[in-house]
Amino acid sequence: MNNTKFILMLLGAMMFITSCSSIKTPELNSINNIEITNENSENIFLVSEISVFNPNRFSISTKDISFNLYVDSLYVGKGEVDNELILAKNESTNITTSLVINKSNLKSFSSLKDSVSLNILGSSTIPYISKKYYFDLNYNIYPNDLISFFTERLMEDIKIKITEVKLKKLNIKNILLDFVFVLDNKSLMECKVKNLDIKLFKTNAYKDLIGSSEIKDEFTVESNTINQFESQLKMNILKIGTAFFLNSINNENSFFIEVNSIIEYNNLELPITIKRRIDYNPLTLEIELN
Repeated sequence: MNNTKFILMLLGAMMFITSCSSIKTPELNSINNIEITNENSENIFLVSEISVFNPNRFSISTKDISFNLYVDSLYVGKGEVDNELILAKNESTNITTSLVINKSNLKSFSSLKDSVSLNILGSSTIPYISKKYYFDLNYNIYPNDLISFFTERLMEDIKIKITEVKLKKLNIKNILLDFVFVLDNKSLMECKVKNLDIKLFKTNAYKDLIGSSEIKDEFTVESNTINQFESQLKMNILKIGTAFFLNSINNENSFFIEVNSIIEYNNLELPITIKRRIDYNPLTLEIELN
C-alpha cells in the first residue's frame, strides 16, 4: 500500500514538473499607477503596478524577476520585482515593479504620435525547474500618454506663472504691455525654456486676437532656483479701442491671455499652457491679473 502511494505521488510530481516545463507565457494586461520616486542626470526611477494574466491551468510561484524594456527595439530601461509572488491559475494578478528609465533614450520616440510596442524581455526563477524561465511580453503604448505623464510630473516640480502685467507704453497706434513671469524650478535637474508664445484675446472663448508676443531664444533655468523674466506684448489700438468700448458697456472690463511654452526637461520637450484673465479700468487703464 505504501509503495502504491509512493508511486502515485511520484507520478503526480512528474506530471506537475512536465506541465511546468511547458508553461504558457503570462500575458500583460495593463500598466497602472506609475509614480516617479527619484531621478538623477541619467535615469528616472519609478514604481508601477502591472496586471498579468496567467493562462495556465496551474498557479505559478516565481521569484528573482528581472527584465529589460525596449520600445520598438530601442533599449529604454530595466526593472525588477522585489518580492516572491504567485500567479493564480487562469486569473490576473497585480504586481508592483521597480523601474529604471534611461533619460537619453526617451527623446528618440517622444515625437511619435502612433502607438509603439513596449517589449519586456526578462527571466525569473520557478520552483521545480532547474534553469531560469525566460519570458517575452508585449504591450502597446502611446507616446502622447507618456508626454502627458511627464508634463504632469514636471508641473509638480517646476512652476511657471504670470506675476504682474504693467502698461509700458501708449501711443496713437499701439499699447505695449510688460508681462512679468516667475519660473520656480524645484527639481534636481536644470530645464530649458525653448519658446514662449503670448496671445491676448477679447473673450474667454480665446477668439478675436488683439495682441501677441513671442520669445524665440531659449534659456536655461538651473535646478533649485527662482527666475524672473519679462516679455512685451503689442496691442493694436484700433482693436483694443473697440474692445474697451464694448466691454465697458457690458461691464465686463476683461481680456484673456493664453501663454504657450515648450520646456525641455529630462530630454523631453513638454508643452505648457497658462490661461489667465486680465481686468482693467477703461478710464485709468489700471490692470489687475486674475
